[in-house]
Amino acid sequence: MHRSALLAAGFTDDEIRRNRRSGLWQSVHRGTYCVSSELASLANHEKYALRVLAIAARSPHLVVSHHSAAILLGLPVKDQHLDTVYLIRRGAGGGRSANGRTVRAAQLDPDETVLVNGVLVTSVARTLVDLGCTASRDAAVMAADHALRRRMVTPAELSDAMARSSHRRGCAAARRAMRFADGRSESPGESMTRVILDQLGLPVPHLQVSIFTPGQRFVGRTDLGYPELGVLLEFDGFVKYSKLLKGDEQAVDVVVREKDRENLIRGMGYLVIRIVWADLSKPARLADRVRVDLDRGRRIVANGGLAGTWEAATPIRVG
Repeated sequence: MHRSALLAAGFTDDEIRRNRRSGLWQSVHRGTYCVSSELASLANHEKYALRVLAIAARSPHLVVSHHSAAILLGLPVKDQHLDTVYLIRRGAGGGRSANGRTVRAAQLDPDETVLVNGVLVTSVARTLVDLGCTASRDAAVMAADHALRRRMVTPAELSDAMARSSHRRGCAAARRAMRFADGRSESPGESMTRVILDQLGLPVPHLQVSIFTPGQRFVGRTDLGYPELGVLLEFDGFVKYSKLLKGDEQAVDVVVREKDRENLIRGMGYLVIRIVWADLSKPARLADRVRVDLDRGRRIVANGGLAGTWEAATPIRVG
């Protein structure tokens, strides 16, 4: 609720102050309020989105960018990036940061902005390149994977955006992140796993690997892995299991079904490594687990211990 709209609706400044003092309303940004009970029910990224919209509404000459644009566009962003609102002022030179707001000066072509909830936001392609130039590699890859998978951006559009930014500081990091991105990754956890494996010198895994019996009957699909070396990886997250629910099923039903599928895959000779979020905070230990199983897998393959065939999904990547 913006102060100007409230005044136009008949509220007085005294009423606004009373509602704030009583705790009925809470300030999202100067001159913008939300009902406290509704604000309390929102997730962190939803509260952040409200603040971004409130700040952007007071500065219509600026364009929402970087992590702030990513949130409004529906791209995944790590919680630690939700403390600052990022904006671009068209032009050259200068920039400032104050009161949880960072304004950068930059050139923007007309097709590099879109309208979201009434405010100007950098386009998906431009936002991804901005993240690639300024954010950590895993954060940039995570967002780019999501955008490619959801067809929010095409590889050609992303390639064009990189070409336009070839003169910028951080462009080499952006190019590396965008070319590593792959729309076959189905969750932020899968994206971060891929980045960790690559950073620690392990081979780039295949994604969305389907396993078939010798008679070509489909057994199951795994998130990523090295099927030619007998090793498959599955990233486990709550969202993944909730998406797999069918009809009146409970979470335990999904777990049992997933366990049965995994047993069938293991029965064909494959080693299956399950990864959870906690594993990503200890990357060296995760890499050691993968290396140990790759050594075991190579021996299994050499001894003819794998049955059936496999097939990976077609890459969705920038060329």
